[in-house]
Amino acid sequence: MSGGLDSILAVALLLKQGVKIIGLHFNHPLCSVPDRPDRVKQAVGDLIHDPGLEVRQVDMGDEYEEIVRHPRFGRGTGMNPCIDCHAFMLAKAAGMMKELGASFIITGEVLGQRPMSQHRQALDLIERHTNLKGKLLRPLSALLMEPTDAENSGLIERSKLLDIKGRGRGRQIQLAREFGIENYPAPAGGCMLTDRNFADRLEDAFDHLPSPLEHPEIELLKIGRHYRLPSGAKVVIGREAFENERIEQVAPRKYSRISPSNFPGPSAVIIGGSDDDLRLTASAILHFSPKAGSEPIIKLIDANGIESDVMPFRPFNYPDFACFSVGAL
Repeated sequence: MSGGLDSILAVALLLKQGVKIIGLHFNHPLCSVPDRPDRVKQAVGDLIHDPGLEVRQVDMGDEYEEIVRHPRFGRGTGMNPCIDCHAFMLAKAAGMMKELGASFIITGEVLGQRPMSQHRQALDLIERHTNLKGKLLRPLSALLMEPTDAENSGLIERSKLLDIKGRGRGRQIQLAREFGIENYPAPAGGCMLTDRNFADRLEDAFDHLPSPLEHPEIELLKIGRHYRLPSGAKVVIGREAFENERIEQVAPRKYSRISPSNFPGPSAVIIGGSDDDLRLTASAILHFSPKAGSEPIIKLIDANGIESDVMPFRPFNYPDFACFSVGAL
């Protein structure tokens, strides 16, 4: 249960048949949009008018990072291993069936909607790879697929399932109206791994940091301007007040902090690097601070908590520094 319209409709269809549903929302900092997991249970319950719906958060664990690093079935346009990811989640769900007393698993997948993971061959591959043949029901496209055990046994009335296919969403939108579902999330945008900017930063982190990545390190990839200096040092500079605060909150202690002392401007963190790298970072902070004044003071607090001043380079050529950027600026 991603919290998107398709998974909501899949749940709503089966609730109308009297099936008890336990929602599983899979969560990992590599793929989750900030705050999304906390909103799913309430949003889904409100949208299908069943606030008592049980939705469990499932932590995907460090093993999921290995799947992102080394996907068996390839990636999409970003760092998204969609087929491996779906198979991983379904295998986790399959392992919970006995504990939950579940007869089968449903998803909101629609045949042909996603070019990598929801074409016929991919859907069949995922079913085989997870040993869920006959146990995996996709209510929105069920009439285009072989009947599942739940349908053959009469537990689910097949005639009340759907035959949606393709990338259009007209039928889902109409169905939402019929169910009285309003203010549902817009399609896409739910997985950070599909974001090219985040993907570039993640690939850089994989090249320079050991596995598994620390949770704060992953959260830091989602904010600010990122630079990988020739020395190998990593610099992150905030773009607005919120990002300055967020960088301070999530940056691991091994990072040094560099920030304006007597003028408004962005904060930065840096790991590794030389005195020149610190001065380059201070120079970039000054570049983004039009109200710095004639005698700006920039403070450094190193990883040991020791405070000192950093002198920026004068002059400073920002376009040269920008060449070290990782992802969008």
